[in-house]
Amino acid sequence: MVQASHAIRLYLTSLAVVTTTGCYSGVSDFERNPFGDPDANDSANDANDAGDDDADGEPGHLGKDDPGRVTIHRLSNVEYDNTIRDLFHGLPVSPSADFPADEVSLGFDNISDVLSVTPVLFELYERAAEQTIAQALATAGEDSVRARILTCEPTPGSEATCADEILRTFAKRAWRRPVTDDEVEVLVGVVTEGLAAGNDFEASLSLGLKTVLVSPWFLFRVELDPDPQSMEIHELTDHELAARLSYFVWSTMPDDELTDMADAGMLHEPEALETQVRRMLEDPRAEALVDNFAGQWLYLRNLDGELAKDVGTFPDFDAELQASMKTEAEMFFRTFITEGRSLQELLTADETFVDARLAEHYGMPAPAGEGFQRVSLAGLPRRGLLTQPGILSVLSHASQTSPVKRGKWVLEQLMCIHPPPPPAGVDIPPLEPSEGGTMRDELEKHRADPQCAACHDLMDPIGLGLEHYDAIGRFRDLDNGQPIDASGELPGGETFTDALGMVSLLAKGDDFAACTARKTLTYALGREIGQPDQAYLDEIVGEFQAADMTLEGLLVAVVTSDVFRMRRGEEQG
Repeated sequence: MVQASHAIRLYLTSLAVVTTTGCYSGVSDFERNPFGDPDANDSANDANDAGDDDADGEPGHLGKDDPGRVTIHRLSNVEYDNTIRDLFHGLPVSPSADFPADEVSLGFDNISDVLSVTPVLFELYERAAEQTIAQALATAGEDSVRARILTCEPTPGSEATCADEILRTFAKRAWRRPVTDDEVEVLVGVVTEGLAAGNDFEASLSLGLKTVLVSPWFLFRVELDPDPQSMEIHELTDHELAARLSYFVWSTMPDDELTDMADAGMLHEPEALETQVRRMLEDPRAEALVDNFAGQWLYLRNLDGELAKDVGTFPDFDAELQASMKTEAEMFFRTFITEGRSLQELLTADETFVDARLAEHYGMPAPAGEGFQRVSLAGLPRRGLLTQPGILSVLSHASQTSPVKRGKWVLEQLMCIHPPPPPAGVDIPPLEPSEGGTMRDELEKHRADPQCAACHDLMDPIGLGLEHYDAIGRFRDLDNGQPIDASGELPGGETFTDALGMVSLLAKGDDFAACTARKTLTYALGREIGQPDQAYLDEIVGEFQAADMTLEGLLVAVVTSDVFRMRRGEEQG
């Protein structure tokens, strides 16, 4: 294991690069507590920045004109891997496999307030940098990663000049902004120290490259406030905006086109941002919206781990079927990126993707051809994501359905309505349908307790609307031998008789449009969306609905909004 003192020395060396710009205060969140708990930095204050409102308009609470601020944002593990991949020209490495899991907050793992750095993680960053650089320099060939990094070969006495050329280009890409002569001088100094210690040029250069990769400028998405304690609103720089955009849509660093536009000062105009969003959605890297955004918002990631299902109750459920369920959900969501479909169809679409195994599960003929095929759901009691077996399986217990889980998921993920937590000290026994009784019968007994009714009156009617689908998503007419009653009522008072009626109401409701926009903005900014953001959110929702509720229209509305393009500092204390 690399010694912690060595890792911290490298960190301090990298800070010298930061301080030469005179912008030390701009990374003060990390500086105050680089290896500690995020609560010791600004996470509590940022929750206040993002989520509280003061009707008196006191300083620090700017109301509808306040775009808020984002705590200095460490790259999540996914973002780190993707950035390393693209920085090293497609090098097939996944360093974060050895990192601790990122903490999840607000439903996502890219929320800046909880992405801290510990001494152990920093040592892992250093080791990952060493291993990645070594693997990159071990590649061979005219267009190899090595050749694309080592753009010059020094002659005796020209080592510093060659190191300057290599590190200037590498650091600009790694730090996602132009670098100064003073910064490059510090990096070249690391190389010359290595040479003076008797190392050859490549080993010394590796130290310089590693210093770039353990710098806060690489590990964090740094956004500087001209005056960190000023509440005056200012636009992000074009390079900061390029990073926000690329990590939002691609979960990785800006590409050459984004960087070139930022270099030219052309990215900040709303028309340019709109053009770039449309271009980026056509790029394979937009798959990150499936893996990371939908994967967390819609629980598609939950189909990665083993779903514990009772073998006696469901002998046909296995890893192969679960994998097919995940593929179906991912292929389905991908169409909203590639086909310009209204996100209302996320709930109401009358087609899906199945292979032979999943077709059997649905009770439909196997599709023609190999693998997954797009098929119609006409004549089947299925519509959209909410009646797909994958999400229904995730939101169930091992041997029986869970209307509570299902109802809570619909409320929180699709309507942004959060039921109150259960009263402290209340013992909630597991629901076990009695002989001849249905799940609805048991829940009605449950809601008879006044302490339970406040939450369950919201959740249960929605969850019971999905009772026609068992714990692995198969359709059924009977529960415990009794006919299923799937009728219910949404929080707004609209009634339905079954799941198809419910999803139709949900898709048309204002809650779904507003919640979809809120989830997207939370993911885009990596922070909580609070009352001061409401005016911005309302504008985004209006533009989203005017764009036929397409994903592309939603992303354009988000990135062209002032809440995405601007920020402010934070008052002392």
